[in-house]
Order: sequence, then structure tokens, then C-alpha cells
Amino acid sequence: MIIRYQILILVTKKNKYYFCAMKNPQPNNPLHGITLEKILEYLVEKIGWDEMAKHVKVNCFISNPSIKSSLTFLRKTPWAREKVEKLYIDLFNSK
Repeated sequence: MIIRYQILILVTKKNKYYFCAMKNPQPNNPLHGITLEKILEYLVEKIGWDEMAKHVKVNCFISNPSIKSSLTFLRKTPWAREKVEKLYIDLFNSK
């Protein structure tokens, strides 16, 4: 039996590396295997909270932002999560 893995490497501007190994890659789903927490960490490293607040106007990015409070809000608010995921995909594809 052959099991294929796809390794996804995310690199931030502070040279932090995030590795995700995917057993069954989904080529049509760019978010497959990437947690919301990793998406937020990547966006904060790449563009920062201020720029994120310009793209997605929510208080958890404006007033005392943190990964924990943002995760709590985004998990309860589908429209905001979709915007954050779209921002991630746009930034990741623009490399």
C-alpha cells in the first residue's frame, strides 16, 4: 500500500516555519489541513493587526487584539471567518 503525503510549509516574515502534513490532499481546497489559529498567526506575522482590521472590520482586530480573542470571535461568526480565510488565500496566492 502506498500512502502519499503532501507537505505544506508556511513561512512568515520573521522566518517562522509552520509545517502541515496532509495524508489525503485536496487540491481544490487551499485551506485543507490548516487550522484557523495557524491562519491568524500567519496573517499577524505577514501584515499585522492594523492591516487585518482594515480588511476585516471587527473589534477583535481593532481593540486589544489577541489570537485567543480572535479565535473565539471567528469561531462564532461565520461571515467574519470567511473574510479572514479569503484574506489568507489572497495573501498566500500573491507570493
